[in-house]
Amino acid sequence: MSKTLIALIFTSTLTTFAQASDITIVCDVQQTADGQPQSSFKRRDEIDLEPRYFRTSIDTGKGFRRSEEGFPADLSASRIVFVDDGTVTQYYDRDKREYVYQNVATNVEASGKCVEHTTPLQPDAVKPLPARE
Repeated sequence: MSKTLIALIFTSTLTTFAQASDITIVCDVQQTADGQPQSSFKRRDEIDLEPRYFRTSIDTGKGFRRSEEGFPADLSASRIVFVDDGTVTQYYDRDKREYVYQNVATNVEASGKCVEHTTPLQPDAVKPLPARE
């Protein structure tokens, strides 16, 4: 096997590992406005711990479509806070396995039960080789 082909396979393998999210959360969400049911949908959050970054996709019945992404406001062992700016609060409670959204300006709320999946740590063998001297 040529050195170029080996390097290409190695680079492709690293790219595959880099694309996997550390935590994936899928929630069945019920949204209300002024206390009245509005809609139901599935929400998927993919969270990378290093760097701290999330991608959210929503499924309203036609498959998951990307809706937002960014840096979480806080990330701890018990809670992942996506937004908390005084008007909008949006978080995932890891202990209760529950998603919560509240917008005090529009009186819209959403919540739902979730399933969390974590990606196992990759073996040390995946690290790049040191440069030749």
